[in-house]
Amino acid sequence: MDPALLLVAGLAIILLLQFSRVRRQQRTARATRSALEVGAEVLTASGMLGTVVATTDATVTLAGEDGQRTRWVSGAVVRVLADTDPASSRYTVPATGLAAPDRRGDDAAGPTGSTMKD
Repeated sequence: MDPALLLVAGLAIILLLQFSRVRRQQRTARATRSALEVGAEVLTASGMLGTVVATTDATVTLAGEDGQRTRWVSGAVVRVLADTDPASSRYTVPATGLAAPDRRGDDAAGPTGSTMKD
């Protein structure tokens, strides 16, 4: 068999696999954006966990645990969280098991209990 023909066929297969992967990622991103509704718990690409308080075609407004509202591009939301525990305000991402840190802010002296002195 002609080596040039094998090379062209191999490249064509690689390109087809790459295009199908990209299309699958686009479908997943589109499904995630369509699931954004007020009250949904979400995870952004940078790791912020929040509750959707408002949406537009291009942006989503999230409220963190402290109530602070921030506006994000809709594409920054990578996952709508399925499992939430509102009693403890801790969110678990089902696929990875990541959990939000406990941010109560009660310890003003820091984790070791020491304070800086002048």
